[in-house]
Amino acid sequence: ALALRDGTADTLLCDMPYGLRCGNARKNRRMYGAVVAEVARVLVPGAAAWLLTTEDELLRSCVAATPQLVLVGSCSVDNSGLVAQLYCVARRCETTTAN
Repeated sequence: ALALRDGTADTLLCDMPYGLRCGNARKNRRMYGAVVAEVARVLVPGAAAWLLTTEDELLRSCVAATPQLVLVGSCSVDNSGLVAQLYCVARRCETTTAN
């Protein structure tokens, strides 16, 4: 867990493990879910996190399973010869209804 209170981060940046040089697919599934949940917890509504990974499907599925977050977009990045994706994920703005 990050040493931040809920809803206090304006921006986050994370170079996620790819499972190629360290870790593996099983560990990444568990870790990616935990990281995405932590991003949702600490971001201010409307704020964004930038997540770098080669695990496209895994990251997309974790974000899709987290109702507080929305995938804004992505772009390809050359990371020392390894093509990765840089994803922008935003915390949904909370809306209230007037009575």
